[in-house]
Amino acid sequence: MYFLLFLASTVLFKWTDAKGQVHITDRLTEVPAKHRAAFAKQLEEREKKKDKPVEVAPPPPVSQNDAYAKYQRQKTFEKETKAKTEKMRDRIGEARVTVSKLEEEYGTLAANPVLNAAQPIRKERMAELEKQIAEENDVATKNLEELHQMIKSGIPEDWVTGL
Repeated sequence: MYFLLFLASTVLFKWTDAKGQVHITDRLTEVPAKHRAAFAKQLEEREKKKDKPVEVAPPPPVSQNDAYAKYQRQKTFEKETKAKTEKMRDRIGEARVTVSKLEEEYGTLAANPVLNAAQPIRKERMAELEKQIAEENDVATKNLEELHQMIKSGIPEDWVTGL
């Protein structure tokens, strides 16, 4: 029995001799003459069946219009991204100012013993302030996280400086 094995680009020849011993080689010259003809025929059939290489057409040349359109898209992306980062930076700055004012008012209420007469109103206002502070901090945190993701995705860090 004759086996012709193809592994990647290597051809292996396998045959069994009269004693039942299996032999494998990658050189047709090492195959005994009585087996060589069968392998040669299998190789010839394989060559006939081989697919011709597929011809791939070269990509069409990039016209100046295509290149300019790509450049315009890139510039538009940069402009929109810069505008978005500026808006986010402004919103973070506003949140910081608002939190600072809210914390100042909260501190005044907490430290003023004169307001004991208005204790329920004071507590209610302090609870409102705590909620507003938490909301503003959440806004700032979300904007910072989004800016961080934008930097990780490849926008230049100098677009988000000043935070």
